Amino acid sequence: NFLEMLKENCKLLWKRQKQKFRIPMPESLCQILKKKKQ
Repeated sequence: NFLEMLKENCKLLWKRQKQKFRIPMPESLCQILKKKKQ
C-alpha cells in the first residue's frame, strides 16, 4: 500500500530529524509532506 509506505517514510524521516535537531515531531509538517508527494 503506497499510502502506508508514505506514512512510514514520514515517521522515519521525522525520527531522523528528531535525532539531528532534538525537536518534537510536528504532525502538521508530516501532513504537508504527504500532500506534496500525492
